[in-house]
Amino acid sequence: MISDVEHNQVFKCFLSKNNMKKKRLFNVSVSELISELFYPRSFNPYEIKSGSMIQYKLGFMNYEKFSKYVDMGDSYVKICGVPDRISYEDGKLYVDELKTTFSGRENYIRKVGTAQLQLYMMITGIDEGRLFIYYKDRNKLVHDSTVRYDENFARDIIRRYLKIRELKEEFRKI
Repeated sequence: MISDVEHNQVFKCFLSKNNMKKKRLFNVSVSELISELFYPRSFNPYEIKSGSMIQYKLGFMNYEKFSKYVDMGDSYVKICGVPDRISYEDGKLYVDELKTTFSGRENYIRKVGTAQLQLYMMITGIDEGRLFIYYKDRNKLVHDSTVRYDENFARDIIRRYLKIRELKEEFRKI
């Protein structure tokens, strides 16, 4: 079995020698993709800084960047990102995602976090992820859920992103 790094190098070689004229290549980060799907309007920079400070205080500060090329049929998508944390507990690896919110908004933030976890699991090759929610109004961290990687779900997220991107490109032509 080859590592993800070797896989990406082989895939880059394949891309340069084949099919590049037939398929488009998109580069996107997990955060860009999630922002486009779940946060279509601009958001407050203070909220981002506040969330980053909470992540730091709670130990969700991974710096390792991952990437993977995904063949989506008519295009290739290079997805890169830095998960909040990679944990090793009881002989298992987990991708951990921390979301900050206020009480009453957890259903929406759960959808966002679950989608983000699916993409991080795709690019890391880790098959389980844990969603943690920090409630700012209660100053409380909760392990919300543990999810298994679902390739169909991850690909559907990418498809929706590509569709939005396509619609925006068409709109710009008008």
